Formats: sequence, C-alpha cells, structure tokens
Amino acid sequence: MSSENAASSVISALGGGSGVDFLKLARDLTDAEKAPKENRLTQAKEESEAKISAVAVLQYNVSLFIDSLNGLNDADELSSPQVTSSDTANVSIDSAANGALAGSYQVSVSQLAASQRNMSLATGLASDTAINGGSSFTITIAGDDGTSLDVDVSAGKDSLAEIATAINAASLSGRSKIDHTIATDIDSIEAQLNTDYSGWEISSVNGVATTDTAADGALSVSDSDVLTFTNSDGGDSITITVDSTTGSTAAKSPSNPYRATAVATGLDGTDVTLVLEGASGANHGFTLSSTSASDQGADKFINGLSSNEVQAGQDARFSVNGLSVIRASNQIIDVIDGVSFTLEAVASANIKVVGDHSTLKDKLKGLVESYNDIQLAARELADPASEEELVGGALARDKALIRSVKDAVYDAITSTSSVTSGNIEALRDIGISLTKSGDLSFDETVFDDVASSSFNDISIMLTAGTSDQSIYDPNPQGLAIDAIERLDILTDEIDGLFVSKATNEQLKLVNYELELQELDVTMEKIYQRYVRQFAIMETLVSGLNSTRDSMGTTWENMSKNLWSD
Repeated sequence: MSSENAASSVISALGGGSGVDFLKLARDLTDAEKAPKENRLTQAKEESEAKISAVAVLQYNVSLFIDSLNGLNDADELSSPQVTSSDTANVSIDSAANGALAGSYQVSVSQLAASQRNMSLATGLASDTAINGGSSFTITIAGDDGTSLDVDVSAGKDSLAEIATAINAASLSGRSKIDHTIATDIDSIEAQLNTDYSGWEISSVNGVATTDTAADGALSVSDSDVLTFTNSDGGDSITITVDSTTGSTAAKSPSNPYRATAVATGLDGTDVTLVLEGASGANHGFTLSSTSASDQGADKFINGLSSNEVQAGQDARFSVNGLSVIRASNQIIDVIDGVSFTLEAVASANIKVVGDHSTLKDKLKGLVESYNDIQLAARELADPASEEELVGGALARDKALIRSVKDAVYDAITSTSSVTSGNIEALRDIGISLTKSGDLSFDETVFDDVASSSFNDISIMLTAGTSDQSIYDPNPQGLAIDAIERLDILTDEIDGLFVSKATNEQLKLVNYELELQELDVTMEKIYQRYVRQFAIMETLVSGLNSTRDSMGTTWENMSKNLWSD
C-alpha cells in the first residue's frame, strides 16, 4: 500500500480529522522544496545536451571542410584537360593527365617504330609436325639489349604450335646481380643492376616513393634498407633488402617481349610458318640458337629462323613543333607533358590541349564556402541572442572551444605550403583572402590570371605534384595535406578537441541523471515524513475534536437537567 493510500485509510478511520487535505499539502510542500533543485539539474542537463549537439554541428562543418581539402590533394584531380588530334588516323590520343600542358603541338612523323620479325625457312610442315623427332631441346633468344630468353621445349611438344606456346610463356633470365658487400649507395646498386641490361632506376626507399635524382643517388644504404627499382623498358620492378652478409641477389628481368605464332599459309592448313617478333626499336634486335641432347632437326630449323629476318627493328622518328625526337615505340608518353599518344602513320597531325581551370576553380569555391560555413556555425553557437532554436548560443559560455576551432581552421587556410613553386606559396597567391568579418573571399579574376600562366605551380603548391597521397608519408605533400594535418588537433578520434569536449559533456549528462534520480529518492522520503507528521497531527486534532464533542454533549445534558428542575 502506498504512503498516500495508507494516509487515506488513517483519515477514514479518524473520521475526517481537521478537514485539511494533508496529502495534497504534503505533496505541495515536497514539490516546492524539490522544484528549484530539479530545475537546476534539468537546465544543466539540457545545456549539456545542447553543447553535445553544438559540438556535432562544428565537427560536421569541419568534416566538410576537410572533404574540400581532400579534393585538392591529388594533382590528377585538379583539372580535366581536353586533348584532340586533328587526324587520329595519323596520330591518335591515348590519354591525358590532369596536368597536361595547354597548347598546340604539330606532330610530323618521318618513320614509325617497328620490331624485328623473323620467319622460319622450313616448308611443307603441318602445325603438328615434330621438328626434333619428339625429343626435347632448348631455344635461346639473345637480345641486343643483353637480355636472354631460354625456352625449354619438352619431349613430344616440339610442333610449331607448341613451340610458339612455349616461347610466349617463357620468362627472361635475370642475370643482373647485386653484390651487397660493395653496395654503399643507391647509385652503386643501380650500376650493378644495369650491368647486363639497362633500364633500372630507383623508385622507392623503405616504402617511400622517390625519383632518380643526383641527391637520391648519393644516399647511402644500410643493412635492412628496402629498395625498389623499376625497369623503364618492361615496367617490371625488383625489391632488394640490403644485407651485407648475404652476397649476391638475382634481379628480375623485364617482361618477355617476344611473341611467336604458328601461321598456316596453305588453304588446307599446311605449310605452317613460325613467325617470331620482338619489341619495337632499333636496339631490340635478337638472334636464336638451340641446344639438344639429341638433335633431330631442331638446330637446322632454329638457325633458319634466326637467319631469315624479314623486318628489321627500327625507332620511331618524328618532330613536335620542330623538335626532332627518337623513340623505340610508337606509343609516346614523355614528349608532351601529361599527354600520351600513338604514332599511326608517316604523316602529320596537330594535337591540341585545352587547359581546364574550371575544375580547380570549383573546388576552391567549395573550399571557401565550407570555411565560411564553419565561421557562420561558430557565430551562431557562440551568440546568446541567436534565434537558432536548437543549438543557437549553446556554446556562449565556451569561448575557448570556439576560439580553438577558429584558430585551427584559420591556421590551416592561411599557412604557407610545405611545397612551393615559382611565386605560388599559399592560397593567398591565387585569389583567396580573409575579409574583415573573418570569412574567406575568392577573387576569381585573380585566380584566372594566375592559373593562365602558373597552373602547374598552383598544382605543386597544393599537392606537391603528386597523387594518391597518404597523410603518413613523411615527405612534404603540399598545402592540402598540410591543412588536414593541422586540423588533427580538432578531429583526432582519440584525443581531438571535438571528441574530448563531447565526452566531457556526456559524463556530465550521466552525473545529472544520477543526481535527478537521487533527488527523486530524497524528495519521496521527505514527502513520506510530511505524511507521517500530518497523520500524527490529524490524530491529535481528531482526539481534541472528540473531546470537544463529548464535553459539548455533557454540558448540554447538564443544562437540560438543570432547567428541567
């Protein structure tokens, strides 16, 4: 039975007592005592909830700002140039990087690159004719560039079709060695790699990308250093872990450049000819030889194939805007900055690259807008007179947090880039500036003027001229990554200011809830005390009323007796 029901039973038993509703009185007195404490805790709780929401608003706006910065950290994403060829039958466009240099390029081709092509001399062979009587043998293709391809032809697999398959599946022999005992710097390792075949260049050191510069070449190496070299001819790579105690390490060769086909020249599928072709370029010629434990015709066939050169290898010769160029391949990737094209015919064509500045301009507009959104949010959250219903003024008493956020984004947007180029050092050099109100403004006219002459410098300032960057790369990475790192003081998931502030207010909420629960328990005890006290009072009043009534009756009876006499 509740305290109120118990008290009601007492009242009924006493027959009405004083006539005062002391249960309501007890409740009113309890509520009057509870209200100021409850209001204080409820208000504090609501303020903490509002602060948590306000921090979330700031965190969201800063995350949008970081998204804008992430859109500026890859050189490949800053522009989308339009590249066209006046005659794709003569010169076709393969690809255009975002950093392609705008301009008009007249390409005149005087000679296309070609690969050496040899054909077998033997006639009357079917595709399944064994040229060595079914016995195994080895074909060696010696390249003019020092590479060597050993092709093992298995017993019973010596038909022309099977030989073509074996050639295509073979791997070049890796003959370059690294003598770790004398490798003291990158240049010495690179020189050893290039002893038997050329093209090896350093591409990374201990996982950090690098280029083959004089400074890099002079870097000394130590045990456990991990070096990666890439071959410019085949695009292959080798990773070497330096260890002065291990002696020599074999290097991987470039990819197999040879392609063999067995072609039936007769109508009935007979008279099959083996055609062998190498990589294009004058320096990529080759000769063939064979060895066999039991020669039954392989030597004669391979010697005939080696001697019958039907097409010599030659380089591509062309000019770009009057500059004479020679390349081993018809696919040109390093003559016009950012543009890859293919020479299709001995003829001419004009390549036109139209620069794209609008992509970067739009990204910068988004950056300015996201920065100004942070400023607007900070003003509303710090203004006690804000008309924003949910979180307006929620941080009016937390000026330190507002100042920390403003300082961090200000520092991120105004600092000089870790990588500068030409006269471009920071956003202030491309039309972005602060107004008196603390917002950013973007002068598009200034940007257009600078971009027209220094777009590549802008790209380097923002991205260090690289793409697909990682914030964990120790090398300077440009302003975009610099800014993101400066904002880590706010956004770090463990001890960033946003997490710390939200966590602190969450703890306050827990404490306020506990205090409210304790207040309820305390006030219920006070209420029950009032009820007990009023019940005692009601008992006394009821007793007095009973005495009064009894005495009244006695006096009345005495009066009647007196007057009756």
